[in-house]
Amino acid sequence: MARLLWLHLCQGYGGAERLTEALVPALAREHELLFLTNHPELFALEGLTPCPFPGPAFFSSPAAAWHQIQALRALLRPGDQVLAVMHYGAFLATLAARLKRPRPRVVSALHGPIRPALWTVLRPQRRPLLLAARLLIRLSDTLIVPSHGLKQELVVSFGQPRHRVVVVPNGLPPWSETPKTPRGPKDPLRLLWMGRLAPEKAPERVLYALAELKDLPWHLTLLGQGAEEARLRKLAEDLGLTPRLQWPGFQKDVRPFLQEADIFLHTCLFEGFGLSILEAMACGCAVVAEDCPYGPREVLDHGRYGTLVNSLAGLKEALHRLLTRKDLLQEAQERARQRARDFPLSRTLKGYQEVLKKGP
Repeated sequence: MARLLWLHLCQGYGGAERLTEALVPALAREHELLFLTNHPELFALEGLTPCPFPGPAFFSSPAAAWHQIQALRALLRPGDQVLAVMHYGAFLATLAARLKRPRPRVVSALHGPIRPALWTVLRPQRRPLLLAARLLIRLSDTLIVPSHGLKQELVVSFGQPRHRVVVVPNGLPPWSETPKTPRGPKDPLRLLWMGRLAPEKAPERVLYALAELKDLPWHLTLLGQGAEEARLRKLAEDLGLTPRLQWPGFQKDVRPFLQEADIFLHTCLFEGFGLSILEAMACGCAVVAEDCPYGPREVLDHGRYGTLVNSLAGLKEALHRLLTRKDLLQEAQERARQRARDFPLSRTLKGYQEVLKKGP
């Protein structure tokens, strides 16, 4: 049985980590699997103990990266395959593999876009990060991406041959479809935003939109934590929204919040897929999402199963429509549940299995 090293370096716990947590135990039944992570305490893996791996989880210095490359190289054995999740882990894995003979096969699972990130929140570091991205793409034997938009970016912008980029959409295990709590005529609808409180997630857009809808009955939960929290709380206070907001912080189990919510809001500047959107749909939430590169438009089938918006005015209009038309809200919730059934975890697992079967 070939050994599989699954490398997942993370800065927190979100959609990519939930997907890893779902896939790894199933793949461990087919491979001798060593799971490496800088945050072993975050992962609950049935029958498998995570192996601590030194951080950081993102580019900090050449010395730190070289130390991690050497640590990974020391773990590699002939015949291994490495599946590296996220861009930084893939960068480390491709270089560590080049230092080993015979060279292990590296599969890079990239969950997010490269160019949109480099031209927005990562713009000050664009040149060295672009070089690193080109290296990991060129040196990976196969790349797994969750959306066709992300594949197109790798092919068009980075010259990667199409046959080396495999689209495997994210999926969900079976979820119990709990009916939504009926709302009375004067009961506020429950809105949910979830993610890291970080610039690339753009949660302030929700606050600005709702500031113009104060006359309607709603309550907003912002689920997550991050460096932007203090600024966002101050903005909410300045906009007069504080009494109608809830800040539960980080919650590993997000399902109770999704099941309670009526409308799910997604405001990222870029997104490879958007597993949180799919989770919300499985729980019967109507979805309003920024039409960012690339995932939301594919998950929502270009707006057929949720509302895609391109501006603050569009976000406000979409929210107003759902808050004032209960018939449209219920229809959107049912369409969302229907769409979520198209993304079973079994299909995602099969996609990863087919890539790994090719062997080192």
